[in-house]
Amino acid sequence: HFQTTTNLILLSMAVSDLLVGLVVMPLMIVTLDSCRGTSTFYAIFITC
Repeated sequence: HFQTTTNLILLSMAVSDLLVGLVVMPLMIVTLDSCRGTSTFYAIFITC
């Protein structure tokens, strides 16, 4: 029923946003925290 081009594009965008949230964001928080020697709160604030 929902397999139109528009819905597939929206699904693709939703999946990519989910992967960014689950994979990239935690890695960026760890990277920023270790490089600058600052607090984790600062790393989360800069990442978001």
